[in-house]
Amino acid sequence: MKLSKHQTFEDYPYEDLLDYAGIDAIVTLDILKKLWPKLNAKDQYLKFKNASESYYVTPPSMAWELKNIKAEALKFIVDMEVVGMPYDVRGNQRMGSLMQAEIALLTDTIKSQVGNINLDSGKELGDLLFGRMGLKPPMQTKSGDDATSGEALEMLFEENPELLWLGDIQKRKNMASVYRSFIETYVEKFVKRDGCIHPEYNLHGTSSHRISSDNPNLLNLPRSCYQYDIRSLYVVPEGMVFLTMDFSSCEVKILAALSRDETMIKAIREGLDFHTFTASMISGIPYDEILAVLDFTKEQLADPVNKALYKKYKEMRQNAKATTFGILYGSSINGLAMKLGITTDEAEKLVEQYFGVYPRIKDFVASSHAMAKANHYVFTPFGQRKQQFATLPCYKGMAVANAALRNAQNVLIQSTASTLGLMAFTEVNKRIKALGGRVMCTVRTVGGTKTTLIAGTSDRVMSKTISR
Repeated sequence: MKLSKHQTFEDYPYEDLLDYAGIDAIVTLDILKKLWPKLNAKDQYLKFKNASESYYVTPPSMAWELKNIKAEALKFIVDMEVVGMPYDVRGNQRMGSLMQAEIALLTDTIKSQVGNINLDSGKELGDLLFGRMGLKPPMQTKSGDDATSGEALEMLFEENPELLWLGDIQKRKNMASVYRSFIETYVEKFVKRDGCIHPEYNLHGTSSHRISSDNPNLLNLPRSCYQYDIRSLYVVPEGMVFLTMDFSSCEVKILAALSRDETMIKAIREGLDFHTFTASMISGIPYDEILAVLDFTKEQLADPVNKALYKKYKEMRQNAKATTFGILYGSSINGLAMKLGITTDEAEKLVEQYFGVYPRIKDFVASSHAMAKANHYVFTPFGQRKQQFATLPCYKGMAVANAALRNAQNVLIQSTASTLGLMAFTEVNKRIKALGGRVMCTVRTVGGTKTTLIAGTSDRVMSKTISR
């Protein structure tokens, strides 16, 4: 059974829907009966030789997780799909017309300066930039070609700010991409008769157990494209307001909890800027001094000495931040070196300095690697398992195996964060509904890992606090 454009299940006879959906339910139930004994089995945690202590208690069974976390989470996911996100169709049309006009104007301006080329052709654009103009390619594609992506154009313009037409090319490319991806397609493809977009949420759409979204993907919406605010097209009914909730530094705090590193836990509990604190501990420069310099005003930065000190401390903080997230996401030493623009020896020294500040983080990494080697999978405190096939003897190549081991520590953190998010969102959904609101969407911010819960609730109940 296939739904045509703007059709819903309400357009089909109940009997047809019963046969269509009922077979899936019957087969799923039969499978569940077969698998339930295995799902109820518990993993036994092993204490490994290269770990100073065992970091995990015996996790609950997968059956416990399915019943108490996943089944409950499905309720608010179904709510989100049914409620949908109201979409401003007329606003979409107005924004689209303005964007089209500006794209056309940019096209004419660019061609008047560089000649009549197809600006949507990567080849012709590459010939212009790296052939005729002799610019140095800032990066390559996976296939080894000179990149002409929005990111590459941004890097080129930063290196050549005098080439105003290059800035126009970058702006046009970004605007055209957003227009095609969102403005041009959303109304026709996704907006239903109720004026809402009803995305399909997937509870197991990612390897880390994070919720994913299809048709459309609402988890990667751009905040804005120059003066065009794409997210402003998502609206709430009259008399309602948006309420957003988010975790603060969730994955860093999970790393602290799983590793039980006392220094990291103390910094978080005291509400310090964690990355500044890390930079302070590595460098030996007082925390308050670094913080004060990073808070310099424009007037203070006019002094060359202050500006140089600000640049130095900002770089130190950025290096500390990159190291933390490199460990979180299982980055290699080479990967960290490339990200920071330093040598592998410098990157290795930075990581060792980091482990000197947070020694139990090093133990956590060793323990997660040992778990993957011993079992060929890792499991989270909530009982989730992630296979690490590359550690099996049949796999050859140290690079592949090492990548799998680094991924083991990443999975432990990201999967735990995802589960905590599901548990929090489930509870919040109950409280929002009690206040007369509805959960509408979860959004993952661009370029980051934050997950935001969006709900529409009456402005009359906003004064009521949703306590922990």
